[in-house]
Amino acid sequence: MKFTPENFEELHVLMLYHTSSSLEGIKIHKSADPSVIAAAQRLFDDGFITQSDGGYLTARGSEAAEHAQLLLSLLNTGGDEIKKKDMYEDNCEPLTEDRVPRPNSDGSEQCRPGPFPAVR
Repeated sequence: MKFTPENFEELHVLMLYHTSSSLEGIKIHKSADPSVIAAAQRLFDDGFITQSDGGYLTARGSEAAEHAQLLLSLLNTGGDEIKKKDMYEDNCEPLTEDRVPRPNSDGSEQCRPGPFPAVR
């Protein structure tokens, strides 16, 4: 399976979103490149965004955008800038060998893994 030109356009549109906030959306104007307009329509049709001209990311779209941003970071840095600490939310200890979150060092409730998978 290979990326198609349409896949690249869809990834480009997903990369326009800020995944740090679900309250920020985008608007793709009618004067935008037709390939971008078509990519947004496909993302809308497939349930990744809330409007055919952008809007907000759905839960599925948010996950896809996070993966797209991670992939781009890996491709651009060779993974050098993605440190182990980035795989976990703030104040969270790494996963144990059996992939169960450890309690936080301050004794508070167990943390949950962040958006990045554990790299071994």
